[in-house]
Amino acid sequence: MKSVERFGSIGARIELNSSAIGITANFKVAFKAHLKCVRCLNSFTKDFQTSLYLVYIQGKDPNKDAEKVDLKFSEVERVYLSGNSIDLSVGIKEAIVLSIPITLLCHEGCRGLCPVCGINRNTKKCKCKVEGVGFFTPVLVKKKTGKRRSKRK
Repeated sequence: MKSVERFGSIGARIELNSSAIGITANFKVAFKAHLKCVRCLNSFTKDFQTSLYLVYIQGKDPNKDAEKVDLKFSEVERVYLSGNSIDLSVGIKEAIVLSIPITLLCHEGCRGLCPVCGINRNTKKCKCKVEGVGFFTPVLVKKKTGKRRSKRK
């Protein structure tokens, strides 16, 4: 998670119940994350609230040594245990990881960086003419090679 700079406060409420196949755990997790926007690279803070349901089952995971497994929907939430204790921090970590979006934006309308001059287009305007923007735009080439290509106008 390169876009996650650090986590702030994390709180969890976990409800445990006994069931026919094991112990069910309902996780309610609230946390604060300090993130980096993937478009403009500015840091921002966001509060998250998420939930996760897991079933802890005593025994060995029948799919542990399998190379490829097609899990049924009900099997995704299963955690297999050996021993007499449950590490609930694993469920909390899983809830956090699953709740962070793949694309982190400081706000929905983030305009990002200009691919020619590199300014943050949320705070300043530039007069660069942007054509055929792709992965190897002038700013990215400059950062990689240390040389600047001429601007297209």
